[in-house]
Amino acid sequence: MKRIFFIIIALIIIKFLNAQTQLNTSDGTPIYYNQSAIITSLPKQKTPPVGSVYFNDQWKNATMLLNDSTKLTKIKVKYNMLTKKFEIKQQNDPNIYTIYFSRVKKVIFKDNNNNITMINSLPYIIEYPDLIQGYDFLIVHTKGKITLLEGIKLDKLYANYNTALDVGSTSDKYVKKTAFFIEKQNKLYQFYPTKSYVLKFTKDKKDLIKKFVKQHKLSYRKINDITQIFNYYNSLTDEKN
Repeated sequence: MKRIFFIIIALIIIKFLNAQTQLNTSDGTPIYYNQSAIITSLPKQKTPPVGSVYFNDQWKNATMLLNDSTKLTKIKVKYNMLTKKFEIKQQNDPNIYTIYFSRVKKVIFKDNNNNITMINSLPYIIEYPDLIQGYDFLIVHTKGKITLLEGIKLDKLYANYNTALDVGSTSDKYVKKTAFFIEKQNKLYQFYPTKSYVLKFTKDKKDLIKKFVKQHKLSYRKINDITQIFNYYNSLTDEKN
C-alpha cells in the first residue's frame, strides 16, 4: 500500500515539474527548457542581408583582357562577387554590360596613381583546388622569383536571432575574407604576413633582407611593406618582373 502511495506521489511531482518546464513568450509561443539549456522551435527572424557583395563598391577605370585575347580599354568596372560577373560601363554609352568572370583573364584597375592587377584564379584552382577554391581572382602584389598573391572571397554569415532570448542578428551578412599566397619555383603556398614566413621564403638572402627591413623601417606584418621586401628580394635574383 505504501509503495502505491509513493508511486502516486512521484507521478504527481513529475507532472508538476513537467508543467513548470513550459514557458510562454509574450505572444503565447511555448518554449521548453531542460537543466542545462533552453530549447526553442522559434524561427530565426530575418531582415534583408547587409554588407556589400562587390569587390569594389565604386566604379573604377580599368583595362580588361579576355581569354580570347580581346582587350577592352577605357572602361569602368565593378565586380560582383555574388553573381561572379563584371559590370562594365563604356564611354558615351549609358548601358551597363556584364560578363562572367570565367571569360576574363586579367583586369588592371586604375586606382589613383597605382595599378591593381587581378588575374583569374582558375589555372591555380585546377592544380590547388583546396587552397584556392572560392577565390575567383588573385591580386598580384609582386611578380618574380617570389610572386605574392592576395585572394578575396565573399562569405555569408547567417542570421542567428532568437526571439525567445532577444539575442543575435536578424540579418544575413556578407563579409569579405582575405588570404595570401606565395608562388615560388612553380609551386603555390599559403602565406601569412609574419616575420617567420617572410624570412622562410627569402632565406637564401636572409641577411640582406633583414638589413633592408631595418634600413627602411619596414614591418613584416604590413602587406605594403612586405611587397617592398619581396620586390627587393626579386631584384637581388636578377629576374625580370
